Amino acid sequence: MPDHVPPVADLRFWGKERGLGGARYPVACHGLDAAAMLRCLWREYVSPGLRARIAELLELSEDEARRLLEFWAAAHDIGKITPSFQSQVEIPSGYDSDDVTAPHDEATQHALCPLLIELDYPKRFAKWAAQLLGGHHGRFTELNRECHSQVKARALGLGEEEWARQRADTLRVWRAVLEPPVPSSFDTAAANVVTGLVILADWLASRIPYVLKRLPDVPERGDVSSLGSFFHGSLAEAPAVVAEAGLAPLRLRSGSFAEEFPEFPANELQRDIAERLPSSLGPGGLLMISAPTGFGKTETALHAARRMSEVTGTSGLFFALPTMATTEHMFKRIARYVTTRGSEPNSQAMLHGMAWLSPVEEMLREEMSRASVSGADSTLVHCAEWLLGAKRGLLAGAGVGTIDQALLSVLPTRHNALRMFALTGRTVVIDEVHAFDEYMRTLLYVLLRWLGYWNVPVVLLSATLPAPLATQLAAAYRGDRAGTEERITVPYPGWVYIGHGEPVVPRPVPFPDEQRRRLAVSSRAVEIRDGEPDRMPVLRRALTPLVEDRGTALVLCSTVAHAQRTWRLLREHLEGTGVELRLLHARFPIHVRESVTEELTARFGKPTEEDPKAGRVRERTILVATQVVEQSLDVDFDLVITDLAPVELLLQRAGRSQRHPALNPLRPEWADPNRGGTRELVVLTS
Repeated sequence: MPDHVPPVADLRFWGKERGLGGARYPVACHGLDAAAMLRCLWREYVSPGLRARIAELLELSEDEARRLLEFWAAAHDIGKITPSFQSQVEIPSGYDSDDVTAPHDEATQHALCPLLIELDYPKRFAKWAAQLLGGHHGRFTELNRECHSQVKARALGLGEEEWARQRADTLRVWRAVLEPPVPSSFDTAAANVVTGLVILADWLASRIPYVLKRLPDVPERGDVSSLGSFFHGSLAEAPAVVAEAGLAPLRLRSGSFAEEFPEFPANELQRDIAERLPSSLGPGGLLMISAPTGFGKTETALHAARRMSEVTGTSGLFFALPTMATTEHMFKRIARYVTTRGSEPNSQAMLHGMAWLSPVEEMLREEMSRASVSGADSTLVHCAEWLLGAKRGLLAGAGVGTIDQALLSVLPTRHNALRMFALTGRTVVIDEVHAFDEYMRTLLYVLLRWLGYWNVPVVLLSATLPAPLATQLAAAYRGDRAGTEERITVPYPGWVYIGHGEPVVPRPVPFPDEQRRRLAVSSRAVEIRDGEPDRMPVLRRALTPLVEDRGTALVLCSTVAHAQRTWRLLREHLEGTGVELRLLHARFPIHVRESVTEELTARFGKPTEEDPKAGRVRERTILVATQVVEQSLDVDFDLVITDLAPVELLLQRAGRSQRHPALNPLRPEWADPNRGGTRELVVLTS
């Protein structure tokens, strides 16, 4: 249709029908709903740093970039104006049917390319934008064909010429309402993140309660004026939809380390980062911290992450850990932090393979109660029901999850674009970096390269960070080419901040004398009987002082089966002695494991400064466990006995041995070095 003829969208073409009680919602209206959601997200949810970076990559102002993305969001379902899609309900009169089946996301991709060229897009940009919007259902397909003729369009299931004219008219109506610029530049790396934003806008605009609310406002005619008025109505409704979904920036109050964590006097590492890091900060940046277990790395990371977020303009936090058990424990710690430091209501979500079984709201209420939040502020930290849906937890203001939830963003999985979009607006903290195997480290390098490209602040925590690993991590974040990496050494204890193009200065910190502890490491051989290690002779000898006197011990087994068998044999051995025997492993039902973990943390975790003996039952107790206790769980035992493991994991396990000096007065004489005893790690070998 010539440009001088006003376009009119045919509102008989439906875009939504399910859950509407027989009503049909026009494609043209759904497109404008998605554009309205994108505008609200851009202004209220997308982080300032990400807005600026997207605009920079498109070589547009932020306002122009917003209008362009609104238009793309509107166009994402243009492939529904095809015979294949419309025939699912009814093809409007005047349009021919077609036997060719074409998924509407692929139809969008193929139909948009020639349409965008008609709107003066350079051909290569038209192809990229079409492929981007064809990925709105979470997967991209390659656009191998040239922008096609109408003959090819029929072969692709796009219909005859009258279908093409209606797609063109609908697109022209959207352009007239939204007034987007024509892009003069397009960075292909931006496509993934922009697709994620379009997916989110589409999901919000597709919520059935919202569509039902908008149905009465559908105009009788699809001209520019009528649909322009409809769009203004969508803009008015969008903020409530976004808020109800729990999509809001994480708002934390500024403050010193002492103000953030008044219950923990800052140690040398925390003071050094609090004082020196701010002057080094620029957009993005990678902070690597290496310190012994029990050195307060979590609090250090939270303080540093907030400072980095303030400089970069990110609007959320994702804290990644290696296991589900450590994730659940950290979820509560982060909830307590967000509760006490939040300046307004914030959303928080848990992400791991079994998170749907966790009583998230109950856990949040419990932490708010513990933080002495008044009843009037009881919603200070919450998890909106919508965020509990699959793949949505990363969109919460504060997310705590297993590292695989972040690594999925760089794997060819469905909706990886949504995950990447979520991460690019956050500050990312990754704990226990040393615990990843070679495969996970390779994925981590890819993730860091993406996060560095998008200027996402990243904090990496480790008890052991050798120079070759630190060098690879830094090179990935900075995007260094192979062979050009600068060797990075992270002091122990200490930290390194790596900006883009800035000189790297390692920051060692003094190791306080009160933190220095001697650890006796002894190797005890166990016999193999019937293919299984027989730990009991060694365990009976090693645990004799505890049985005959008092104290606590942790027995760490490599597998759940070994832990269960060891627990059964110890139960027989300890019968009648009065020794309490506990078991913890990852195969417990999640509510049982959560309850046991909480109890153990209360009994054997970090004491309060006001009363280090409060709640401490230190009489003869033995915990048999798997690796779930070796990372990110703050527990302290007088004696640790462990199966043989890689040296970095042995160091982690050693960190559970007499972790907190404040508990030394409660230790038995045989375990207290100040009274002639020994702080010991017993390693079982075959």
